[in-house]
Amino acid sequence: MANGINGGLCMVYLGTFAAKTEIVGQGDATITHGGAPIELNNKSSGGWRVNLDGSVSTKSMDIAVDFTVSDDASVQALITAAFAGTADTYTMDFVDYHYEGTFTPVISTETAAKDTATTISVTFQSSGEIVRTAV
Repeated sequence: MANGINGGLCMVYLGTFAAKTEIVGQGDATITHGGAPIELNNKSSGGWRVNLDGSVSTKSMDIAVDFTVSDDASVQALITAAFAGTADTYTMDFVDYHYEGTFTPVISTETAAKDTATTISVTFQSSGEIVRTAV
């Protein structure tokens, strides 16, 4: 029987896998993979979709992460980078494998509900090739 991966151990880090820096206050994370096969439809395909083998157009990856806002330097640096639109190297560690590449953090929401900690939702949008590496 295969073992699952504990989602609580999956983290986004600033930097490469070899030289990563933790960003404090992480909660739930979701990765969205983008891209679509390139279609080669023509009259000879008889109306059927035909895809170019081994090719995907406009590959992308968005990593959405909820954070508890604090005065920790790592969170404040992330907020500053998001407001400035600064791209940097980030790593998403899934214990058995990780994704690494250039991402631009974007704050999508800030929540300040009564009697709860303030949170932000940050989407790390890929820029260029993202590498998946088994550990």
